Amino acid sequence: MSAHWSVVVPFLRLAENSSRLGADAHALTRSIALDTVAAIADSTAVAHIVVVTDENDNTSELETISTKVAVTIARSLAPADAWAAVAATHGHVALVRAVLPALDGHELTALLVEAATVPLGVVTNAEDNGTTVLVAQSAAALSVDATDEFFANRVPTGAAVLDPGTTVRRTVTSARQLVQVRDWPTLGTRTRAAARAFRLEPPTTASDRRYRIDPPPAQD
Repeated sequence: MSAHWSVVVPFLRLAENSSRLGADAHALTRSIALDTVAAIADSTAVAHIVVVTDENDNTSELETISTKVAVTIARSLAPADAWAAVAATHGHVALVRAVLPALDGHELTALLVEAATVPLGVVTNAEDNGTTVLVAQSAAALSVDATDEFFANRVPTGAAVLDPGTTVRRTVTSARQLVQVRDWPTLGTRTRAAARAFRLEPPTTASDRRYRIDPPPAQD
């Protein structure tokens, strides 16, 4: 099939959004974001990827992932930044959260093929308490309100809820979620390597469902 989707990937403020992955998990959060972009680039339905980031340091590595990738530097990462990137694209467009390190490019392709006939669609995460992907037949089909709702982890008004493969719904924003995917064959190489540098602590009691990621002990 011909690639005709433009995908916008807003990066989290990495230093501010790694708390659920541990106080020192900035590198892990960044790896998750980069692996998400790499998986999107593997999709044969994707022609262009625009990464919106507020960190210049991401540019060089992002551009080595694929020739499909372009980087937009924004001072903030408000929904308006992603909206501006979407508005500059042509044809079918999608917003993808940079928290899908186990994303399978083939599953993403299947989703985008299905979504090509949907005016506005959304994918919810595995817990059904957030969103992972927002798709539209054109940039004009999106609205500021729809993107605001998406970034607020709500299903935008009028959007069809799509039922994709498992990896499109599997976000990793906490240590518990990282434990769930660490043995998945689709987990990106950067996330897998970064996770090995941290110690995953299991629950201490049966009622404690939290996992903690600790950095490796200092070497003498």
